[in-house]
Amino acid sequence: MVTDPSWFYSSLAQSGAAVVGVMGAIFIARLVQHLPEVAESRSRLLEEFRGSRIGLRVLSENATKYAGWIDANPSKRRKR
Repeated sequence: MVTDPSWFYSSLAQSGAAVVGVMGAIFIARLVQHLPEVAESRSRLLEEFRGSRIGLRVLSENATKYAGWIDANPSKRRKR
């Protein structure tokens, strides 16, 4: 009769390590599957951001031109 329980604990540790390894492999495989989708979303977002920056630049240039035109024409100023 075996009275030493260390074989049980070592088997339990090995089984737990195997389960963690399999779960990690599944997680990494799913992560690798999603990388192209994330890259596409990132490129679309950057493209939209660059477009909005250009649009904001044009708007701000036009706003300063319009503000300069209003300042140059005293009849167009707001009465307070």
